[in-house]
Amino acid sequence: MVGAFLDMFAADFFGTSLPRKQGESDDEYRKRIQEALFPSLGTRPDVENTILYEVGRPGRLIEPRNAADCKGLGSAAAPAIGGGYGYGAPGLRYGARMVPFQLFAQLPTGDTAPPSTQTLTRIAAVMPAGTIAWTQDVESLDG
Repeated sequence: MVGAFLDMFAADFFGTSLPRKQGESDDEYRKRIQEALFPSLGTRPDVENTILYEVGRPGRLIEPRNAADCKGLGSAAAPAIGGGYGYGAPGLRYGARMVPFQLFAQLPTGDTAPPSTQTLTRIAAVMPAGTIAWTQDVESLDG
């Protein structure tokens, strides 16, 4: 299926929500149609890919129940215990088993203004039902 027929196919399934972009080839448009027909939803990589698509750079996701995201406490005497992080260390994040189905998303937009409504809507669209994403625009992901 090519040309105008591909456009009509997309219009039949998606109405006006998935128009062809200006200068978009049939193959590129077909790929977007396939992704819209069979979306991958509800996983951490889906949220990461949405942030990358919206912001143009990878963001940082922090799940409070994920030890790899939150690290652990260490000390000067035994820095390898707990990952070598301590109070006030930039990479330490506090986790909790009592807050399931939540994540914190840091979006590296270069400023600290609130995230755009479009970005928040697209993140919410790929998240599983009943989950919460707390978002923050940050100047950079350093620290």
